[in-house]
Order: sequence, then structure tokens, then C-alpha cells
Amino acid sequence: MASGTIGTLAARPAAGTADRFYYATDTRELFRDTGAVWEEILVSHADLSDVTANQHHASSHTHTSHTGIGATDHHSNANDHAQDSDIVVVTFFIENPVDTDDQAFHRVPFAATLLQVDYLCVGGTNWVGQVEEADTNGLNAVATQAADTTATAGTNAQVTSFSNASLASGAYLKLRSTSISGTPTSLVVTIQYRKA
Repeated sequence: MASGTIGTLAARPAAGTADRFYYATDTRELFRDTGAVWEEILVSHADLSDVTANQHHASSHTHTSHTGIGATDHHSNANDHAQDSDIVVVTFFIENPVDTDDQAFHRVPFAATLLQVDYLCVGGTNWVGQVEEADTNGLNAVATQAADTTATAGTNAQVTSFSNASLASGAYLKLRSTSISGTPTSLVVTIQYRKA
């Protein structure tokens, strides 16, 4: 079973243990050890308030603020990812998750369609739950999936089929944890949605 640890990027150990995960708290990056090198899996952004759908999508860059970032700042040609130009990627991290971690974590700025949710449980045995859509006050959440997802520790659980994929403008995305087995050290959730 894969294992995971967290700490600063400078404290990350040398690569050499395949399928081990490391979350750098200072840069908000998740890495997987290939046995030879650390491979960046995802980047979490602290401040999405200045991001528009055309300014940012999945990239290998880290920013603590998006003020002043333009559409071409990550790519030599703004049309390189034209088909992805309206996709928003949001990642968040919970250290030492428990089964009562039911919390709103992101407000959707426009009507959108949910495309994909990835759940990564690090340590322990597994995490069970799903992302829900709540109203503009973060209340009255409804399921986005027909059934909860079980994220087995060390294995990415990807969901691309939804019972409720339409996200209302101003709605909050909310994580609902149903159960946890073992003692996970972290849970990383990445959501992708497209402007409707």
C-alpha cells in the first residue's frame, strides 16, 4: 500500500520509494515518488478570487495569488489548450481527515457543468464520501453522485459520471465525509468544472 507524508518542499525526502506520496504544505503541491524521481501530481491554489475561466487551468505552475496572471502566462500560445479554456480546476487538502469533515470549500462563480472529481486518501485504509452542491449560503446540499466514492489509501479515485452535474451560479461545493477507515494523514480532492 502506498504511503504519504506532508511537510515543506525543502523537507521532502530523496526519491527512491515507488508509489509514495508527499504533499508540500508551503507550495501546495502533491508529488508521487516513481522510485527514481518525484513527479508532480497536482497544484493547489490558495486564492482563486482573481481567476477567470480563461486565465487559468491545470498547469505545472504554483501561485499564491492570481492577481495579474494572463491567459498566456502558462503557455507559449494561448490557443494550445483552446478546448480547455473554460475549465476551472480547484484542489483542496485536509490534514488528518475525520468522518465529520463536512464543509463548504469553493463558490462556483458562474453556471457550470461538473466534469471530474478526483479523491486521494493518503495513509489509513480509506475515505468514503462525495462532493455535493450547496446553495448560495453553503446550506441545503444535494449529492452530485448517485453513490459515495470510496478512496482507497494511495490510489486515486476518479469520478466522471454524475447524477447532478449542473452547478448553479453562486452555489458552494461542499465535501461530505461518510466514513473513514484507519487513520488517514490527508485527503486531497480536485474538482474540474466547465462554464455552462
